[in-house]
Amino acid sequence: MEVNDFLRHISLMRDNVYSTLFGLEINRAKLRYIQENWSSLVRALERTDRISLELQLDFQTPIGRVTGSFMSHVSIREGMPPEEGLMEVLERTKRIIKMDEDFLRRTYMKDYI
Repeated sequence: MEVNDFLRHISLMRDNVYSTLFGLEINRAKLRYIQENWSSLVRALERTDRISLELQLDFQTPIGRVTGSFMSHVSIREGMPPEEGLMEVLERTKRIIKMDEDFLRRTYMKDYI
């Protein structure tokens, strides 16, 4: 199913576990994107403190595989050096991923993380 269909499902079901799984996958994709595009992101952050990212998602859920793109962003604190700010974003994203994984391990989604 497409990302928008999955988001519609989450919205209709009001399911926090599915929402957390989606957040986990967004943050994993963001982490990969930052790691793979570090240099170009640092250069972009030299011009502005917020940049948009088009993340590619592909993950399995109990209701099927979810694929597609999702727009997100990276922003750093104003006045912070780009490399330092991006490192802060990277570390924060890793912490959020760990918290989401810890939560999902205690739910019916443990097989999907």
